[in-house]
This record gives sequence, structure tokens and C-alpha cells, in this order.
Amino acid sequence: MSKAYRITLGMGWKRFVRPPLADLELLGIIACGAQVGALGMRAGHSFIQLNGDRVTPLKARRVLHVLGGCLPQVMFPHRQVSPVAAVPVQVTVRKRRTMVIPMAGATSQMSAA
Repeated sequence: MSKAYRITLGMGWKRFVRPPLADLELLGIIACGAQVGALGMRAGHSFIQLNGDRVTPLKARRVLHVLGGCLPQVMFPHRQVSPVAAVPVQVTVRKRRTMVIPMAGATSQMSAA
């Protein structure tokens, strides 16, 4: 049975690899069971796990499944993600309800009358 990948995107790859190579883009950390290393992507969109000088090829389908839609810019740089237009925020300030407590002397005068 194959173990699931755990991927953390970011600069954590610096713990596993010295300065990156020219044809390699380092994305983060990948862990598969006890094997932990830097997650890299080569120019042909193939994923690899790096740990020092050791390079292990990874199945792209499994990596993309774990990443979901996190890397549209990395995988498809020719596509531009359009920014979401800012919608003006409407704030409704409601009136506070205040409780009026009658004074003790006022209630006794009202009952006596």
C-alpha cells in the first residue's frame, strides 16, 4: 500500500538542498512516510524529491492530487489569474437597545396614587 504525500509549500526546502539548480524550481517540502525532502519541479513539469544529492522521481498525478489547485501559476505560467474585483462593503450599525429601570421611589408613589 502506498503512503500519502504530505506537502508544505514555502521556503522549507532550504533545509534539504543547497542553492537550487538552473532547470529546477523548488516549491516546498514533501514527506512520504519517513522520507522527507525538498519538493522540486523540473522544466517538463515532472516532480522530484531532493535530499542532499539524492534525487527521487515522484508521480506527478499524486503530487497534483495533493496540491489541488494551489499551483496554477507554477504549472501554467501563460495563464494569468485575474484579480477579484473589490466589492464595497456595506456596514449596518444598529441602534443599541437600552433598558430603562424605574427608580424605587417612583414605583411607590405610583402605587399609592
